[in-house]
Amino acid sequence: MATCNEFHQLIPDDVIIDILLRLPVKSLIRARAVCKNWYTIIKNTSFVAKHFNRHTNSGRLFVHRHDKISEKYVFSLYPDQTLAGSSPVYQDLVVDMPDKLWVGACNGILCLSYHSRRFALWNPATREYRSLPEVPRKFPPNVTSFQETFGFGLDPITNDYKLVRIWNTADFIRGKMHGPYKVAVYTLSTDSWRHLDVDLPYTWIDTPQTSTCINGVYYWSVSENFNHYLILSFDMSNELFHDILDIPSSKPSSIVPYNNSLALIYIKEDKGGVDIWVMREEGGWTKQLTVELIRYPFGFWKNGKIITKIDERRVVLYDPETHEIKYLGSPNWANCLVYRESLVAIGGGDGLLAHNQLSDVDLIFNFSKTVLSSS
Repeated sequence: MATCNEFHQLIPDDVIIDILLRLPVKSLIRARAVCKNWYTIIKNTSFVAKHFNRHTNSGRLFVHRHDKISEKYVFSLYPDQTLAGSSPVYQDLVVDMPDKLWVGACNGILCLSYHSRRFALWNPATREYRSLPEVPRKFPPNVTSFQETFGFGLDPITNDYKLVRIWNTADFIRGKMHGPYKVAVYTLSTDSWRHLDVDLPYTWIDTPQTSTCINGVYYWSVSENFNHYLILSFDMSNELFHDILDIPSSKPSSIVPYNNSLALIYIKEDKGGVDIWVMREEGGWTKQLTVELIRYPFGFWKNGKIITKIDERRVVLYDPETHEIKYLGSPNWANCLVYRESLVAIGGGDGLLAHNQLSDVDLIFNFSKTVLSSS
C-alpha cells in the first residue's frame, strides 16, 4: 500500500484537492490525521471556503425547541426538506435549559444566546464550541439596561466572525427612561470585546429572532417613538451603523434573506396571510409576493420555498409558485433555520463536544463563573 507521500507523487495536488472537496466534514476531520500534506490542505483557509461554497453543500434544516413536559431543549438537524417521516441526522438534548435560548447561524457557525446575556459559538459539524467572555460594562452610576439585542455575522473582508451587542439604558434617578445606547463588538480572532462610541437615536430595536445578517451586514427593525419604523444596519467590516429610512409599511414581523437580498415579511392581521417585500437596491422595495395561506413564516428554503406555520398546529414547506405543501411535522418548533456544514475552526476555544452533546449547560455558558444578573 502506498504511503501518503507516495500517493502525492502519483496524483497531482489539484486532483487530490478536488477529491477532498467532495467529502463531508466528518470524513475530512478523519482525513486530517492521515498525513501532514492532507492536514495542511484541509486546514487551508482557501480550501475551507471552497468546501463551504461547493454546490453539493446544500442546506440542512436545523430545528430547535423547548420541550415543556421534559424541560429539555431539543436540537435536531435534518438532511433535507423532505422531513415528514424522516429521522434527524442527530437529536441533542440540553437538560434543564430555560425557554430563553436564541440560535443564529452564519457560514456554518451557530451562535447560542441565553437571555441575550450569555453567548457561545458552536460548529455542529466539527463539534467545536467556544464560550464567549463576558463583555465589560461601561455604564455610568445609576444607569441600567432595560432592553438588549444583538447580531451575529461574518466580516467578509477579514473572514472573522463578530457579535455586536446593544443595550438601551435608563437612568431612573434622573428620570431618563431612554438613555443613550451602549454598543460592544466581540471579535472571534481576538476573543475579546470592544466598546463603540455611537449615537443611536431610537426608542426601540427589535430582537435577533426577527433580524438577519446578509453579505456581512446585520439588519434590525427599529422605531422612533414607536410610531415610525425603519431598518437599522450594521456593517461587520467597517463597524458602522446606517439607516434605511424608507420601508413599505409599518413594523415588519421579520427580516429575512431572500435569494441573497433583504426581504421584509408583513403579517396581514386583518385578512390573514403575508406580504413579502424585497429590496433590490438601496431604498428600492418590490412586493415579491402575497401569500394568503401562511401565518407565521420562519424564512425561505431552496428555490424560494417558505418554511412556515399555517396555523398553531401545522408546520409546512410551502411553494408559492405551485402552491404545493409538504408537512414538516412537530407543532412545537420554537424556530428553525437553514444550516450548511463548515470546516471553519472556532479556534482556541473550550474544546470538543462528545457526540455533539450540549448537555452540560454550565460548561457551555459558564454559569458558575459569575452571577447572571451581573451580565
